Amino acid sequence: MHSFEEINTLHCRFPGDILLISAKIGSTPVGGTILFSAGPVLHSQYTATSEEGRTAFAIDPIYEQAINLAAERGYRYFDFGTSTVDEGRSLNQDLYQFKVSFGAGGMAFNHYELDLQ
Repeated sequence: MHSFEEINTLHCRFPGDILLISAKIGSTPVGGTILFSAGPVLHSQYTATSEEGRTAFAIDPIYEQAINLAAERGYRYFDFGTSTVDEGRSLNQDLYQFKVSFGAGGMAFNHYELDLQ
């Protein structure tokens, strides 16, 4: 997890590669996601909504805008991020189904640890 200061510093160093998409109801922010550009991928890393944002389903247009932005900028992939809990040991089925509702699919990654000592 990064602090606001760390994200802001990264954004200042890479202004075209770290983006924020947010939703407001009136002038009140109710949700958002931070996007990282990584070669052919636009990756959503941190996503949050307030209680008001969850009630209004604010995350839906946020992700719709993020997916459209990825297409407009010529990214090959939009990455919703992980859908697992317990350090990847278990699938968060509700979160996965939410992502699938946008046309996403799942991909499994193997993680290896190598002792270099």
